[in-house]
Order: sequence, then C-alpha cells, then structure tokens
Amino acid sequence: MPDSTVTEGDEKSISGNEDQQTLTQTDKEEANMNAPTTPVELKTIAAAEAQPTVMEQIEKALPGIKRGESFQAELKAISGPNTDATTGAQIGIPAQWAGLVPTTLGVKNRLYDLIRKIGANGQAVSFAQVGLAENKAKAVKELGLKPESELLTVSKTLEVLTHAHFTTASRQVLDDVAGLQALIGSTLIEGLSRVIDQHVFTQLSTNATTFTASTTGSDVFAEASLKIQLAGGSNIVVAVNPEDYLAAVIAKSTQGEYVGLTPFPVNLVASPSVTKGTILAFDQSAAAYFNRQDAGIFLGYHGSQFVENKITVLCESRGVAGVLNPNLVLFGNLPEIGAAK
Repeated sequence: MPDSTVTEGDEKSISGNEDQQTLTQTDKEEANMNAPTTPVELKTIAAAEAQPTVMEQIEKALPGIKRGESFQAELKAISGPNTDATTGAQIGIPAQWAGLVPTTLGVKNRLYDLIRKIGANGQAVSFAQVGLAENKAKAVKELGLKPESELLTVSKTLEVLTHAHFTTASRQVLDDVAGLQALIGSTLIEGLSRVIDQHVFTQLSTNATTFTASTTGSDVFAEASLKIQLAGGSNIVVAVNPEDYLAAVIAKSTQGEYVGLTPFPVNLVASPSVTKGTILAFDQSAAAYFNRQDAGIFLGYHGSQFVENKITVLCESRGVAGVLNPNLVLFGNLPEIGAAK
C-alpha cells in the first residue's frame, strides 16, 4: 500500500499516487487573490506569454530596414476575436487564468472567420465536392446485408489567389511606432481582410444551391436554416447584409409595435460582405478557405526610395475559398423584410 504522509506546515494534501495532488481551500484562495485584477496587470501577463506581435517584429528589425534590407512580418490571423483589429497583435490571457478573469470577445461577422481553414500547397488546390444523392442508411440485423447509399462527387481545382496591396510612406514612420501601427492596421490589414471576405462571399454564393423563400419577414431566416438542417447540416450560419438585418430588427406592425426576429433559433450574422437584398446560409463545415500563405507585412525599398526617405509597406496573403458540399450552402434573394404587418 503506498505511503501517505503530511509534512507539518504543508498546505497541500498528497495521497496515493504521486501524480495526483489535491489543492486545499487555502491554495484556491491564494490563486484567486493572485489573479490579475487591473488592465495593466492583464497587459503585462499577456505580453509575457504571447508570441511577438507585428510591431515587435518590426521594431526588432528596424536597424536592418533602415540600412535598406527587406523585411517580412507574419500575421497568423487577419481578423477574429483574438486579433487586435488595428495592430494585428494577439490579445488574450494565459490559460491558468481562464475562468478567473472576465473577457469579452467581438462578434464574428466575417465569413472568412466562419468557415473551415485548410492548409494548401502549390499554385492550385484540388478537392471533391461531395453530396448525398440518396441516403439509404438504416438499422441492420446482425449478419444482414448493409444498404448502399449513392454519393455525388465532382472534382474541383481552384487556382490559389494572391490578395495584396501596398502603400508608400515616409521613412519617418519607422521612427514613429504609433504612426506605422496606424498605417499597417487601418490602411493595409483591414483593407485586405475586407477584400478576402468579399472573395469568400463570391465563392460561396456562386457555388451554392439556389434558395427560394416561401415565407416572409424574418421567418425567411428560420426557413433557410431549417432547409439546411433537413439536408443533414449542423452549425448553421445565416448571413445577411447589415442593412437587411437592421430592417428585420426594427420592423413594426401597422399598430407601431415591434415585430421582432423569428422565435426559431437561428445563428444570424450581419456581414458587410453579403450583398444587400440577398441571403446566404451554410453549414460551417460545407465551405473552406485553402490557406497557402498567411497574411504578411513586407517593408522594403524599390527604385530611388532609399535616397528619397520613402519606404514601401506591402500586405499580402495567398489562398482561395471553395464549397465542399453545395447541398449545405444556400443562396437567394431576400424578400422585403421591413414591411408593416
């Protein structure tokens, strides 16, 4: 039988297996007391735990950049709740503080953030669009003959696209971190994110199954979601333009009372990438973004920029979006939402 000992003054109880330790109430209270409570403490802890941010990478490479050397900074995500929209810096808290520190994450309204990410190689990607033509699955007795279902598969090849843009700035921004940070954040990263998201919408909408609504008002959102459920989908997103979303939210009856959104549970997203007057509904696993190269920031010189005290800041990413199962992606026109009832 394993020994079980307790040392005088020790607040930890160790019993049986040495790999198992049970914290006393005192330990738990101390952990809570030591949790960060101010924004400054959180920022300090996050900075110590996080990978180098874009600006930290640039600052470290400044001596070489000023000598005329080219530089590239990688951005592991171009948008999303764990990335600062202005600087591209990763934000968050260490895992040990999970549950102790309240956090608020932004709502994902970019289609890019709502579909699968798959790594890609080469100049093109090939995949199979798969759909269930006839589902014959059923319970089978022991030693009984299993039924055969029919799959529809179509081979697809998509060329990997390069999304990029650049701007020219004075070399003085290299000595002004705030100025360079604003330039990269507002002008390049955010702009690239919008273009890539518009590409995702185009790919999904042009390769989707046509959706024709038979209901009106915000009931259309529930109808689209239900159709995907009946086709075997789950984790369904219904995306509309923010103007259409607003019209549905503020719709009133002829008596001036707010009608409200459909009571049917719908994961409704207001995405600027969706064309006004249309609706896009999809299973999140039915589409994917094939990522060839993470978004990157490049700093360098061309022509006579070095002697003119200018610098080129380039933001670039490579990838392509594709629909894996068209049966679980619906796209169609949206009936008038805000009409009085």
